[in-house]
Amino acid sequence: MALVAAVAAATAAASACTDPVTAEKPALALLWHYPSQSSCRVQAPASDGERVYVPFSDGYVRAFALASGVLQWQTMLGGSYSDDIEVYDGRVVLQADTRVAALDPLRGGTLWTASDNSDFLRGVLSFDTLTAAVIAGGQFRFLRALNIADGSLAWKIDLGESVLSTVVVDRTVYVGTIDAAAGPADAVGHIVAIDLDSRTRRWSFYAPKLQVRSGFVAPLAVSDGIIVGTAASGRVYGVDASTGREIWHFDGNTFLGGSVSDGHLVYVPSNDSHLYALDLRSGAQVWAAYFDGPSLYTEPALYADSLVVVKVGATLYALRRSTGDRAWTYHLGNANICSTPLVVGTRIIVDAEDGIYALEPAR
Repeated sequence: MALVAAVAAATAAASACTDPVTAEKPALALLWHYPSQSSCRVQAPASDGERVYVPFSDGYVRAFALASGVLQWQTMLGGSYSDDIEVYDGRVVLQADTRVAALDPLRGGTLWTASDNSDFLRGVLSFDTLTAAVIAGGQFRFLRALNIADGSLAWKIDLGESVLSTVVVDRTVYVGTIDAAAGPADAVGHIVAIDLDSRTRRWSFYAPKLQVRSGFVAPLAVSDGIIVGTAASGRVYGVDASTGREIWHFDGNTFLGGSVSDGHLVYVPSNDSHLYALDLRSGAQVWAAYFDGPSLYTEPALYADSLVVVKVGATLYALRRSTGDRAWTYHLGNANICSTPLVVGTRIIVDAEDGIYALEPAR
């Protein structure tokens, strides 16, 4: 398909996001704050609607009451945890340095830990609900599934590249990889589709090297039969989920954070201080919102009819999804916000350099 970037340059509307919006009343209010100097992480916290679960850099995983922020429990697993944490099948499952661990959500007890001497367990977790398995990547070359009951190995596939992102749709796991053995300028990557029933490769999409490495270092997004992969080279790909055929691509700057889609548009944060809204079906740029200052490095989060965005700094930004216009801003204080926002109903939870914040709509 013809390159969409040229079309985008002629047709896209750009929304400037440099001036704060002055509102009569703030959109959000502080629900609670848990102070800490070891809470800053990129991945979003997790929640089951009752509690919020956060791995801290001091080695503890802590659980807080969602409504009040009261500390429910803390469990020491050791090390610094900056990878994924999820709630699945009555367990808190997380990347724990080079392992995967499962904790009891009520009391925080360690139910199991899993490791692999041939590979460090890394990347974004996903789940096979039919077989009750946790799917995890590896730093060097393996994709594996762990039984949720006890962490035992259900299966393991050698993909030959570092597995950094997994997402399950229907009976397929889509995997984002990068060739970690290659030099930084030569590392390329693939999107690989693995059939969960036969555990065989359905197709593999190759991301060619441009000026720099082109592996898929950010989490994949899947919406309406299209996989969106943001490559380190600065190119965004839309790939047919059933065939692996490229539908479109969009050339931008380096993309650090993962994208998110509402089924109509896909929202992609960039290293050039822009957030791009692309048409999911064609890849054409619909709007671009500019943020004065540092780059965007976390995933945006869908929140009502808006999009909540974090950049380096102490401010949350909400953009209207249809236009990219700024709906509101919320200033935490002086500490940088670190994480992708977690949305639980109408509440927003973020990690910052000075602790965990829970926000709710102002009354």
